[in-house]
Amino acid sequence: AGDLATATAAHRKLEPLVRAVMTHVPGTVAAKYILHGLGRIASPRVRLPLVPVSEPARNAIRAAMVHAGLLN
Repeated sequence: AGDLATATAAHRKLEPLVRAVMTHVPGTVAAKYILHGLGRIASPRVRLPLVPVSEPARNAIRAAMVHAGLLN
């Protein structure tokens, strides 16, 4: 709609989450972890050759989800 201020604010809010998802784990693994954290799917489990999200990556993704306002 041409509202640069609103678009910039949304970008700043979501950019840490995008960065966490794209740099810490494969996208499928991160997506399942996020959807599970939001209560949309029952389990974040993935099948080999994918591996679960590591604790440091979980912490980074959760912190970014909080920053984006998706979690408290």
